[in-house]
Amino acid sequence: MLRHSTAGMRLSRSVEISLAPLSEHHSARLILNLLEGADIPEKLQDSMLSRADGNPYFIEEIIQSLVDMGAARFDRATGRWIASERAESAVIPGSLQGVIMGRMDLLDEDVKRVLRAAAVIGRSFLYRVLRAICHPNDDLDSRLDRLQETNIIVEKQRHPEPEYLFRHALAQEVLYGSILVRARKELHAGVGQAIEKLFSDRSDEFAGLLSYHYAQAENWEKAREYLFRAGDQAERIAADDEALLLYQQALSAHERVLGDTWDPVERASLALGTIFDLFALFRGAAHYHSRALTIAQSIGHQGAVGLAQTGLAFHENCLGNWARAINRASLSAKIFQDTGDLHSQGFAIYMKAVALSHEGKLSLALNEVDQLVHLGKEGSDPQVLCWGLSTKAFVLRMSATDLYPGTVQ
Repeated sequence: MLRHSTAGMRLSRSVEISLAPLSEHHSARLILNLLEGADIPEKLQDSMLSRADGNPYFIEEIIQSLVDMGAARFDRATGRWIASERAESAVIPGSLQGVIMGRMDLLDEDVKRVLRAAAVIGRSFLYRVLRAICHPNDDLDSRLDRLQETNIIVEKQRHPEPEYLFRHALAQEVLYGSILVRARKELHAGVGQAIEKLFSDRSDEFAGLLSYHYAQAENWEKAREYLFRAGDQAERIAADDEALLLYQQALSAHERVLGDTWDPVERASLALGTIFDLFALFRGAAHYHSRALTIAQSIGHQGAVGLAQTGLAFHENCLGNWARAINRASLSAKIFQDTGDLHSQGFAIYMKAVALSHEGKLSLALNEVDQLVHLGKEGSDPQVLCWGLSTKAFVLRMSATDLYPGTVQ
């Protein structure tokens, strides 16, 4: 499941560890430990071992289902779990998903209604957002208490505001998948509206999340608005793997539904490459940068081609491929010079100067930096001027270090 959800998003320093299933002996020991030595009928234990097939989470969910249905109960007098007469007739579903849904079916309908709403918000959900999309007459606190009693959710935090978490991601996914499509769309729309209202002064912070919910609600106008706003928050998205995944899902939803009717220039500019670079997901970054360039070249839009080349220059700088970065940045700077986009030209020159300085070509880097400072002053663009001055200080520092080793700290 984790491999599927993070496909194309491998961290360059990550290591995949494969965990073997538990042996029958260790599975039986786990059952014994979780039930603190309860005397489980042999037929039921054999069924549990056969169904779980060494999956510890499956075993845990089976035991929780036995508790939910009253087949196992805690005896306060002895301080031990005991099997009730219902254990003899208990039937274990053949799949983990079946066990999870079986547990959900045992809940009261009003509790299930709250749980479905929470599943649409996400694996973690804020109390205020859930309150906003639930029926006004719902006794939300008691419903949440019940869900915590059954170990379906846990309290994640109380401050600065209450937040809850599905104890296992699969439980949230299975429940989400059981909701009818129409009802899911309505709930997603409600979540989007609630977040907009509750966090109106922080909408940029929630842009990726809002784009995801509005895309699932098929409100494409709102989804596109927030998708572009999220794209402007690349550093923030890159620091949060959940936000990154939501942004990617929102982008995929746009492409799947709008297809060729979606402005290809927008598609090129929304490539995830730079975000992936900031998160050190270089393999995924290369894919998205290349896709952006292909789209831009196919429509012959010079501005989009320039953006894609700049993205590739940034990517090559992240990898330390200085010569390639210089080449990409040079192409990009020329395109933006021809189209009159001063700001974008400045960023391309900035990328080139950084690559030149790292390659040791400090005099050439200073030439680019001087051009950058001039461009910022001439165009009255403080951002371009800032790039120029900060990079000039960096290059001069490197020059002084080369001339007088050990004297610059």
